[in-house]
Amino acid sequence: MKTTTRTQQYIFGLCILLCLSLCLVYLNRSADTPPERLPGGSSVSLLLGSFTVHPAKNEQDGQGAYLVEFSPHLRQFSEPRLLTSAPNPSYFALSEAGRVYSVFRGADEESDTLNVFSWHAQQRALSPISSVPAAGRSPCYVALHPDETHVVVANYQSGNVSVYALNPSSGAVKVDSRQLIAHSGRGPHQSRQASAHAHWAQWNAAGNKLYVVDLGIDKVMMYPFDRQTGEVGAAEVAYTAQPGAGPRHMAFHPTLARAYLLNELNSTLTALKVEKNGRLKKVATLSTLPQQYRGPNQAAHIEINRASTAIYTSNRGHNSIAVFQLDPSGAMRLKHTVGSGGLWPRHFLLLEQYQAMVVANVRSNNLALLNIEDDGGLTNTEVSTFAPKPNFVTALRAN
Repeated sequence: MKTTTRTQQYIFGLCILLCLSLCLVYLNRSADTPPERLPGGSSVSLLLGSFTVHPAKNEQDGQGAYLVEFSPHLRQFSEPRLLTSAPNPSYFALSEAGRVYSVFRGADEESDTLNVFSWHAQQRALSPISSVPAAGRSPCYVALHPDETHVVVANYQSGNVSVYALNPSSGAVKVDSRQLIAHSGRGPHQSRQASAHAHWAQWNAAGNKLYVVDLGIDKVMMYPFDRQTGEVGAAEVAYTAQPGAGPRHMAFHPTLARAYLLNELNSTLTALKVEKNGRLKKVATLSTLPQQYRGPNQAAHIEINRASTAIYTSNRGHNSIAVFQLDPSGAMRLKHTVGSGGLWPRHFLLLEQYQAMVVANVRSNNLALLNIEDDGGLTNTEVSTFAPKPNFVTALRAN
């Protein structure tokens, strides 16, 4: 066996030192890299709304809008980070330009506002653009026109809807453009339907009709909308639900003349045919709950998957997500219900490209992960993270 020369030993030692140095550099860079800067864009930035109490009573009271990073490959969440302090940010709408529209529910009508932010993906930060009155009490829903020329807000407690035009360059709300739509009436449910309660407002895909779902009067209202002038026309009743059903949210089928109305108070899902005049005709109604369940429940959120093969709805009380299968004609059947991974699932987000659903469970203060199976069904996981009173979750633009 040959004896190692001093030169060989010296070179060997240098190689070892070089390798150690490179390892230290890599480790230091990794330690300095926050979860949201994982290489390859391997995390999804989630924007959360929260129910707030001011001043905060404990760490589980929300303080505003939060950021949580989700790694779809690791199936992990980061801890929430407060993006902006706000009273009860309860719904968001995202523009193609990366702007965030949100409604805040304050202590009185003066502090109920519609707010616009810019999302800065590199800095992981929101910066304010404008804030205007919601023009009603307890705003609970916000939506953008398909052309992103207007925004609509549904005000729950006052039972009215406000429509604003947007500045085409900045996305700011033009406060002097406001149009108000007021509903009146009541339903048979004494505590929840003593007056009108607008809960959802959205344009159709063509952008020429504005639909408003009103829980208090058991109706879906329809308003002609002039895409050139932005004028809202006279009210029509598009659909009258079963008395006491308490319609909450609606979703349009992506390709068929169908809509699906989620009824909060009687926990049902109604399939509707969209007629040529825009009115809605009932096709079928199914329960969102298992047949054997007899406890209290309030249905909350609804989404249709991209393939139009499944509808998902959330059950607060039963604490589950209901999965409905859709056939090519738009007919639906209840496939199963799966536990929401917490208590009071008010909202959820489909991340179909990662076969994931993120559920915001208000009363258990957590986000929970469910897996979306190849057939559209859901399965539970043990993945969850603390989030203070989460009431809404959506995915922000990556750039």
